[in-house]
Amino acid sequence: KVKLAGRLDLRQNVTWSKHSLEFKTMLLDGAHNRDALMALSEYISKNNLIPFTLILGMASDKLDDTLRSPLVELCSQAEKLIITPIPSPRTASPEMMGKFLDECGALAHSPEIKNVNSAEEALEVSLDYREQPVVVAGSIYLVGLVLQILENRRGS
Repeated sequence: KVKLAGRLDLRQNVTWSKHSLEFKTMLLDGAHNRDALMALSEYISKNNLIPFTLILGMASDKLDDTLRSPLVELCSQAEKLIITPIPSPRTASPEMMGKFLDECGALAHSPEIKNVNSAEEALEVSLDYREQPVVVAGSIYLVGLVLQILENRRGS
């Protein structure tokens, strides 16, 4: 069985070298289409990762009707939602993403929502919730950047 970093990538005791702090459980998944988002929701349920904090960022051209149902499923499982841009010119702004999620009913259960300006800021906010699972999803670009930040392989 092949294992890809950033695809249903469940990690325990993830250290952020900048802070010398650990996230107890982190799930990294570049899910950005219907099937991948549905698989992610199923994986979260099967692995008892609820409640969790969701760091979500996506490309604006991915926000279409095919994602409505899977995003409702994923976001309805999240206790906290942190919306961030992705490192791409195609990024959906946190405001655009939040509006899309609200319009498709993904925020109906009223999770705690925070819009941030960067993946690093999203991680900073999620430090407060590091004892519960943190799920990073929506873009392989976002997952890659989060891994770089955690491993301190980029300038901040």
